[in-house]
Amino acid sequence: MADLDWVHARADCSLHKVFERLVRGVKDDVASRQELAHELDQGIHFAVTEDHERRLLVTRNLRGTVSTVEFILGPSEIVVEEDGLQTLTATAGLNEKGECTLQVEGTEWEPWQVRRMALEGLFFRLPPPVTMRSR
Repeated sequence: MADLDWVHARADCSLHKVFERLVRGVKDDVASRQELAHELDQGIHFAVTEDHERRLLVTRNLRGTVSTVEFILGPSEIVVEEDGLQTLTATAGLNEKGECTLQVEGTEWEPWQVRRMALEGLFFRLPPPVTMRSR
């Protein structure tokens, strides 16, 4: 990439712009998962709530049990919390090919991969059903 305009490419890879793209992707992911839940009649409801362009909350309501994943735009990183506990931190930057990627713990990931890491548990690891024990 001898003629890459890295200055403009890096500006387009600012943390704020990456977060905006991540938010759009998360909304699409939630819509897809909600559609699947409806098709399978799982009794699960997923929702997205935005807060001032710096926070995005994804909730799962399963028979009254609510779980959350929150994406938070910080000053130098994107933080993901699951049920209030930090699960990952990502920074944005250009890789050696000039592509805008996210780095998590020193490893480079594409945005969809970070979304998967953040949301897979909420979407597919459902708590066991509550059963009543007889005495």
